[in-house]
Amino acid sequence: MRKVGAAAKEVAAELDVKLIDLNELSMAHFSEKGQDYVTENYFMNFPAGRFQAYPNGQKDNTHFQVAGGKAVAKLVFDAMKDL
Repeated sequence: MRKVGAAAKEVAAELDVKLIDLNELSMAHFSEKGQDYVTENYFMNFPAGRFQAYPNGQKDNTHFQVAGGKAVAKLVFDAMKDL
């Protein structure tokens, strides 16, 4: 079984193109921040009554809040500067 992202890395190497491993970068960043912080501040998780559009609250560890989107965009930006 391949590691996550192995196919993308193989294709990038075959085509001799730059690759930003956002999976690796984001996992390292999220681990540094801590699960509780990331769950509450980066992903769309919030209690009932906090936002009118989500009267029952929300539990979503896939989509980002503004802070999560900005954090991931910064990871990409910094990685692009290093290319």
